[in-house]
Amino acid sequence: MTNDPERITQWAYDALHSKPESDSTMLLTDIFTALTNERKYHLRRWGCRQPDGTMAEQPHSTGMFLIYMRDYFDEATHRLSRGPDMLETLGTLRKIVALGLACLEQNDSYDGKPVTLDDLFETIRRSGRMVPLHSRFHVFHVDLSTYLLKIRQCLVDGEVRLAAMNGESGLVIIREIVQIGVECFEKYGVPPRADQEFVFNMRDGRPA
Repeated sequence: MTNDPERITQWAYDALHSKPESDSTMLLTDIFTALTNERKYHLRRWGCRQPDGTMAEQPHSTGMFLIYMRDYFDEATHRLSRGPDMLETLGTLRKIVALGLACLEQNDSYDGKPVTLDDLFETIRRSGRMVPLHSRFHVFHVDLSTYLLKIRQCLVDGEVRLAAMNGESGLVIIREIVQIGVECFEKYGVPPRADQEFVFNMRDGRPA
């Protein structure tokens, strides 16, 4: 994964000025690295310190994760509409997708076992696109707003399903949000988190 801001800026510029049928600008491997690092930051920042000094995840329900994701989504659209600051928007979207991954790690399972990041990344590799760029008859014009609006639709659907006490379908929606976010990063890139060296835990105020 790159940490070069100039390269990330070039990804964003190329994506904004490319034709709709252009190839992806960022590899899935780089995207997964950025998301893995974001999850590591989550654990250091928000985890519960154990007696042996390690950090453990604080458990949350699917509904709570959806509320957190909605809050960051509002921040992302605010940045885009008032800036527009594309890199800040993509950075906030990175947080949303990482929260979705955390939700699935905590609340989803396969064959009775919790899913892992590697499981989720492999599923993404094998999945078809959620936001198509082509049809048999014409090419869609897809830009950053398209991905954000698709995610907004998913958030609304998830809220409706969870309010109806349908937890499993809520997890399906979370998977869709993660997939859409990754597809957006393939086109526009994902800025890595820069503040990884000095992280203080929000629960005890100590370095993590």
